[in-house]
Amino acid sequence: MPRDKAAEVPNNNIGWKFANVVPRDRHNLNCKFCGRHITGGITRLKQHLAHMKGQITGCNNVSTEIRQEMMKDLLSNNEKKQREKQKQRDEVTTQVRASQWQYDDACDQIIVSSDDSDPKMTMAR
Repeated sequence: MPRDKAAEVPNNNIGWKFANVVPRDRHNLNCKFCGRHITGGITRLKQHLAHMKGQITGCNNVSTEIRQEMMKDLLSNNEKKQREKQKQRDEVTTQVRASQWQYDDACDQIIVSSDDSDPKMTMAR
């Protein structure tokens, strides 16, 4: 008999310990503490458990330890995403600057190799 992959835990994310997966849809979960149906995936469930303000109603049945653990996990994931975004911005900036230097080098070569006998070009410089 084939296994129902949607009913299995998709990865080793800490939040899956506290969720019941709705069959055939891993983005719909049920909180193991209060039974609330959560739409939106595991991050939304962790926000529910952490009582993250402005995101979703917090779970009244979750312990303080688990609540703090979920908040710590959410914040560390946020920091990791910010570092990755900054790394990507730095890489793009480096590439842009490198292409500008190559362009500037090409311009310098053109100016260096230009003929000074043309008075209009000399004035333009």
